Parts: sequence; C-alpha cells; structure tokens
Amino acid sequence: MIEAQHAYPPTVHRRSCVASASMAAVAMSRSKRPGSTRAERRQRDKLARKQRAKDLSATLKQARGLHQSGQLADAEALYHTLIASHPEHADSRHAFGVLLLQTSRVEAALSELAQAAELAPRQADILNNLGEAKRLSGAVQDAEQCYRAALALEPGRIDALCNLSLVLKSTGRLLESESTLRDALRRAPTDLDLLLNLADLLNTSERFEDALDCYDQAITLRPDHGAGHYGRAYALYALSRMEAAEHSARRATELMQDNGLAVELLARILVVRQQYDQASKSFVDLTERRYGRGASLAQPGAAARLRKTNPIKLRHDYEQLCHLRDIGAEQGLDELIECYRQALVQCAERHSTVSFDVAELDITPLSRCHNRLLHQWYPDTQPQGAINPALDFGAIERQLLEGDEGLIYFDDFLTPEALAALQKFALMNSCWFKTDYGAEVSASPDTGFCCPLLMQIAGETRERFPTLLGRHFFATLWGLKFYENRPGLGRHIDDAAMSINFWVTPDAGNLDPQRGGLLYWNKEVTRAGFFDLSTTEKTSILDTLLSEPDVEKKIIPYRCNRAMLFRSTVIHGTDDVEFADDYRHRRMNITCLYGHSKAGRVDDVSADE
Repeated sequence: MIEAQHAYPPTVHRRSCVASASMAAVAMSRSKRPGSTRAERRQRDKLARKQRAKDLSATLKQARGLHQSGQLADAEALYHTLIASHPEHADSRHAFGVLLLQTSRVEAALSELAQAAELAPRQADILNNLGEAKRLSGAVQDAEQCYRAALALEPGRIDALCNLSLVLKSTGRLLESESTLRDALRRAPTDLDLLLNLADLLNTSERFEDALDCYDQAITLRPDHGAGHYGRAYALYALSRMEAAEHSARRATELMQDNGLAVELLARILVVRQQYDQASKSFVDLTERRYGRGASLAQPGAAARLRKTNPIKLRHDYEQLCHLRDIGAEQGLDELIECYRQALVQCAERHSTVSFDVAELDITPLSRCHNRLLHQWYPDTQPQGAINPALDFGAIERQLLEGDEGLIYFDDFLTPEALAALQKFALMNSCWFKTDYGAEVSASPDTGFCCPLLMQIAGETRERFPTLLGRHFFATLWGLKFYENRPGLGRHIDDAAMSINFWVTPDAGNLDPQRGGLLYWNKEVTRAGFFDLSTTEKTSILDTLLSEPDVEKKIIPYRCNRAMLFRSTVIHGTDDVEFADDYRHRRMNITCLYGHSKAGRVDDVSADE
C-alpha cells in the first residue's frame, strides 16, 4: 500500500505538479515580455518617461493656449498643477512667471523666473524675461546683466536688444541705447516696436527731425498705431509746427480715446494756438468718458475709477453738494446729501482718518455717485484778457532774472472778472476727485478741472512773460483745496522748468494774514534724475541742501490774487494754514507748470565713458 502510494502519488500531488508546471510556463512566458531583462526594463521605463513628457507637454500647451487667449485664471490653475507635479520643470515655471509679470505681480514673477533660470541657465528667453521682471522691480543693473546674458547665448535676439536699450535709456546712456536699437533694426528693419523706441529716444534727446523720420516709418507700417501719431505730434510740437502737430495729436486721441497723455498734448498745442475752448473741450470729453456725468441714484456710474476716499474728501463733497443745493444750482440732491452725512457719521464711529474704498461704507447711492461729474459749469474766456494788463511784465521778468532767489511774487494777477469767474468755477464744479496728501482735495484737467478760462490763463501767462516762459511749453496745471488748519505740503520742487502759483480764496477766509502762504528757500535742486529717485533719496537731497550754512527761509504771506513766478527747482512748500471753517473760505491755490525740469531729466553720460 505504501509502495503503491509512492508509485502513484495522490492526485493532489499531481495537480500540484501540474500547477507548478503551469506556473513555470507562465514564468517562461513573462520572461519573454519587455522589461523582464534589465535592458527591457530600461526600455519600458523609457517609454513611460516619454509618455509622461508627452502628457506634460500637452498640459503645458493647453495652459499656454488659455494664457494666450486671455483666460488667465484657468491658465494659472493649470500652471499651479504642473509646477506641483513637476517642480523642476523650467518651462512651466517660466510660463507662469510670464503670466505673473503680465498681471503686475512682479515679486512673485521674480521668484518663478529666477527658479526657471536656475533650472535652465542657458535658455535665453528665460533670462530675457527674468531681466524684464528685474527692470520692473527697479533692479536695473541686475536687469542689464540678464539681458546681456541672454544676448551672449543668442547675439541677435531682438527682444533682448530692445529691453537692453530701455535699461540703457533709463540710466542715462542715451548714445549706447541708440546704438543698441540701431543694431537691432539692422537685423529687423521693419520691427514696429524698435522703430517707435528709437523715435522716442530721439525725442528724449531733442533730435526731433530724426525722430520724425522714425515715426513716419512706423506709421507707414501701422497707420492706426496711436503711439506713433502721439510721438509724431510731440516732435512737431517741439519744432513749433503747430498745425501739423494738431493734426497728429487729433489722430492720436482718436486712436487712444482714454489716453490722458494724448489729450494733454492736444490741449497744450491748442493753448499755443489760442484755441482755448477746444483745449478745454478735449479734457472735458475725456473726463466725461472716464467718470460719467450727472447725479443718478438709480444707475451705476459710467466707470469705477478713483474709488479711494477719506473723511476729508467726503466732507468736501458733502459741503459742495449743500452749496449747490443752497444756491439753487442743482435740484434733487437731498437724498445724496443724506448719504454723505451718513458716511461722515460712519467715519467718525470707526475713527477713520486714512483712505479706503468708498464701497466699504455700504451706502449704495454714494458708491454710484462718488467721483462723478455731478455738476459742471465752465466759464468762458475773457474777451479783454484774463490777466491784469496793468502789470509791468517786463519789470517782473527783469527782477527775477537779475535776482538770485529764483522767485518773485506780485499782486492783482487776474482781472476782477476772471478772478470772480474762477472762484465760482472752483466752488461749483464737482471735479475734486483726488486725495493724494491727506489734508486737502485736489483736481487736475483729466478729472474735469478745466475750462476755457483756465486754458486762457495758462496761455496768456506764457505770452506775457516771453523771456521766462516763451521757450517753454505749457505742461499741466492743478488745483488744491486745504481742509485742515495744519502745516501744508512739505518741502518739494516741481517737475518742470518754470511754475506760477496763485491764490483765489477771498482774504476774509485767512485767519492769520501774516501766514497761510508760501515758504521758500534760497536753494535749488540740480540733481539729474531727481524725480526717478525714491522718497527717501529725495528727502536726503533736500535735507542736505537745507542744512548748508548759507540757507535762508522766506515767507510769502497769503493774499487773494497774489501770484508767485519761480524756477520750478527752487525748494518751496506751503506755510501753516489757518483758514475759516466754511466751504467758501477753504484755502485754494492753482499751479501752472511750463517746460521740462532739468532735475527731472537724466543727461547722456555715455559719451564720457
């Protein structure tokens, strides 16, 4: 029995043997599949890597497609997914960095692009975009290094040459910047951006005829390019070809309807041509497109611009609306006035003194009407002139030119009729949209602080002082209303060649007749590029000048219709303000600027290198 069992193993054993044989067969079969040997496994891994790379490429292509079509949120989400799963993929970080740069998140863009450059240090497009991020962050020297590194890898790279030229221009190396642009144009003679950049550089260098040639080439390539017509208008304006300049400026404003610079240039040209009504209208049309017109509690504003407000701004608007209601200039304001009263109560309850978004007050009618043109009245030009003809303009010019202070003041600047009309305009027009300094509200032509009379004053001032102002263009103007009795604007200079500042509030409002006017020092800022510096650097320069042993501070007391004509680089500031606490007597001044500031321009030093 036992032998029989040995001779014939149990069925289970046979099954076991069969099973073992089957497993062996399977094993033999598997050994023939790819990857069972080391070489085959490597091949299989290689195929898997190719598939992953293909999937990564497809996802990146999808993200870039969303990016290029303007679907930035969806593109950003995909970039995040790619970077999370492939943190060392340089192209994903690069593409995401470009998106961040395009959406003004410069610091975040710097981080992504720097990591991309570290992962792919010999990729010129990454280095070029990293340079752009550094330039926008203010690190121009680092930006220049990036552009040059990109060009070392790809010497003819047009975008890197173009960007390098911008850095060279911003650091005052105008000749080197021009050489770089011309090198790029030899490689790409019909590149529109290169032509426009070269033309702008030539304008900056005051080589206006050469600039015109470049603008004409650019406009031939792209007749509807607004920036080309704008630059051409500026060059023609500088060459005093006013009719042609006006034609180009009007074309620029047609193509760039909401561009304040284009409208401002057209207005300057029209002021020189004494077309004051048209100069004013160009600004008024721009303001109405931007901010909407009329008080409508039922409909949203035309544009959600300048939403910033503070208690000073709200108080001004409340007082102005009450004034308009009380004199019968505007009907149906009671509901809006009540909204402003509630807003002031909320500000007092929250002890708010800083600026905030008006929507935070949760007063819907106020949000809809804030910084809109609720009321406009635009005084016409004065047929007999706006500036007092009895002034001895020649003597004023001689006294300023022969003195060493760079400033002169005189009374009775405007005619009584012009002064009265300007006072009414300032009280009635709802154009005081800005709150830049905290203690006052301000307005400029692009917020509606513009009328034929103001344009006439700007133009006539230039004509009456031909030696001082005749060679300088009218640059801009603004108005300031002070709302707190405290020291006014600190020490500063204006970004122009010449300034005229005049006061229009009746003298009855000034509670201290010996103060409330202008402070100035016998020091001027001559540092090239001053306005490109940080606030700390500017303050340091002013402090150094005002600590010199021969420094003198002088006070010009406030008087209604008193004007100060001075070189814009003279250090000056507003004296202590103590005016009556009522709407009609808030201290108000108007400033007109003429020409370029020497402190605001960077001279070309490349010729000396």
